Amino acid sequence: MWKHFTNPIKELLEGISSISAGNFRTKMTKPSLHEFKVLHSSFNNMAKKLDDLISNYEALHLQLEEKVAERTAQLTKVNESLKQTNERLKQLEQTLREIFENIAHDLKTPIINLEMA
Repeated sequence: MWKHFTNPIKELLEGISSISAGNFRTKMTKPSLHEFKVLHSSFNNMAKKLDDLISNYEALHLQLEEKVAERTAQLTKVNESLKQTNERLKQLEQTLREIFENIAHDLKTPIINLEMA
């Protein structure tokens, strides 16, 4: 007779341990005592809500990972474009520097040597 009263409590404790271990699909069997029916229903509702929350969390986590991967790919492309643009700017700067050096050199050197004429 004692087991008749303690089995629902034992099952509840096992369910709590199962949920603590990460099994959110745990359900209690139908209790034989009327007094445990509310407890049984509450436990199963709690387990279902936890399972729903975890499922939603996992779906959101997956969506977030996909967005991060997408953004990372976009940033990688932009970064590569910026590297190429920066390299081109360095080349243009070097060309401009060479042009100014040539102009400065030409301005220091007479175009026509008047002594030869």
